[in-house]
Amino acid sequence: VYRERGHVLFDQGPFIFRGKVEEEFGAVTLTITHLERLERMARRTAKPS
Repeated sequence: VYRERGHVLFDQGPFIFRGKVEEEFGAVTLTITHLERLERMARRTAKPS
């Protein structure tokens, strides 16, 4: 997925993400399960006035 869509991370942020951080033998891994642009999330959660 990163090879195909990784460029989006550098030109369309900032992002809100959900996932899991794991550490094993000193190596830290971040597995992202959900990625959304902050702007879209804010629009979706904004209450109409």
